[in-house]
Amino acid sequence: MRVIVAAMALALLAGCGPSTDDLQEQIDEAESQISELTDELAAETAKIEDATEKLGDAQQQLATLQSAISNLDGESSRFEHDSWRSVVPDVQSGTDDVDASAAELSSRLDDIGTALEQ
Repeated sequence: MRVIVAAMALALLAGCGPSTDDLQEQIDEAESQISELTDELAAETAKIEDATEKLGDAQQQLATLQSAISNLDGESSRFEHDSWRSVVPDVQSGTDDVDASAAELSSRLDDIGTALEQ
């Protein structure tokens, strides 16, 4: 009697679960979602790599700007002992270098923002 009851319960439980087709459909959907997420992850990873490279460029440009500022400071200190006529052209040149370096740094920072927004 117990064997019959157990067999009937097993048959009843087996019929209550999802069909093989339903399970395969769920598996296919899950695999599709995994594929989409993998593609999204690859795209985001590429963005991060691009932004990291651009960050390195910006850091180099920051060093260039700092050097230009230091050079300008050195030229400006010449006013203390040199004729202003000989110092002014060098200070103007130094100012131009600082302006150009600052503009380039700004451009490279914009590049980082653009890389992360894509």
